[in-house]
This record gives sequence, structure tokens and C-alpha cells, in this order.
Amino acid sequence: MEGVWPFAEDNRERIGTHWAQAVKTNPALWDGKLVLAEQPVLEETGLRANCIEVSYASYLAWRDWGYPEKTFFNVFGSAIIRSAEGYLIFGKMADHTAGAGLIYPPAGSLERSDAGEGGRLDVFSSAVRELAEETGLEVDAAVPGSSGLADFASRAGQLISVCRVFQFERSAAALVEEISAFMAAQERCELSDVVVLRTMADVDQGKTEPYAIGIARHLLG
Repeated sequence: MEGVWPFAEDNRERIGTHWAQAVKTNPALWDGKLVLAEQPVLEETGLRANCIEVSYASYLAWRDWGYPEKTFFNVFGSAIIRSAEGYLIFGKMADHTAGAGLIYPPAGSLERSDAGEGGRLDVFSSAVRELAEETGLEVDAAVPGSSGLADFASRAGQLISVCRVFQFERSAAALVEEISAFMAAQERCELSDVVVLRTMADVDQGKTEPYAIGIARHLLG
């Protein structure tokens, strides 16, 4: 996971200025680390790529500037919550997050801690972590293998979401109630609202991330 990101090196000063403005606008931002993948290739055992660790400040600039460098991708895991009726449950990001107002399923960028033996990154352990942190739901409460849906990926530009569906026996209303109670108990929750998608007509095209629209279309379309 060693290496230098040319984009960050070539734009160091601009990135610093951009980050200072971002923090001024949203003091809750934190310049941590995340992992990007260089030219990922799909194989039978998963995605293969050389990965590097980059600063969040450089990633945010890359994102906000329209992903100008096309060699690298943000590959991450998404936990797809599916209710007993077959509805999908996404979340709307809170105002203090970098994705304020955007709608997508529980997900988060990969970190060095997601690397296991041999340096292999586990996107699904990351997705399970985000599921618990954002909604309070535990995968043990999902029904193993009951969804009958294989893992899949949804790509939009430089974002590749690797998805796993977690089928719950509870209704969408019951899940929303449980997630809402979890949100209310948090001092600073990552979500501001819970969004139930019954059909594609429920998808807010303007606020839902393009890759998340692809997820909804795959499962509801």
C-alpha cells in the first residue's frame, strides 16, 4: 500500500488552500487517511489493483474538482438494507459530513485497517462497519443467504461501490423506526434522515449519488 499519488504531489498548494476553505465552511471535517485503487481489474476472486493511502484533504479536492486524474478509483463497500417487502433503505447524509444532503446506502472509503493477511483489502468488513456506525443495525440480525442476490458492483466515474445485500425479516417501517431511534441517541449522527425506496419512482435523482441510483435500478428496476 506504499506509493505516491501524482495528483496530490502536483497540486499540493492548491489542495492546502481548498482544504482550508472546506474546514472554514465545515469545521467538523477531519483530514484522515483513505485508500485508493489504481486501475482495478475484475478477476474471479475479486478486484485486483495496486492501492495507495492518501489524505482526505487530497481526496476531497479530487472529488470537488470533478476527479481530474482518471488512473485512480475510490473502491468501497456498500451495505444494502433490504426489508421484508423487498424495499431498499438508504440514508441522507447529515449537514456536518462531507456528503451533506446526499443519499446512498451505508458505505465508507477503505482504510489501512481493512487490510488483512497478504495486504488484501476486505470491502465487506468495511461495509458491515459502516452499517453499524450509520444505522445501528447488525448483520447478525439479517437472514443469511435469504435474499438470493449475488454480490455486485455499481460504478459511476471514479467511484466503484462493491455491494452486498442484507435481507431483514422486519418491515421497512420497523427498520426505519429502529434506525431513527439509533440516530436520535447519537450525539452527532452521520445521517439526517432515512429514505425508503419501494420503486425507482422513490429515487430522488438530484440528491442520490449516481452509483446509488445504479444500485437501486439493479435491485428495483
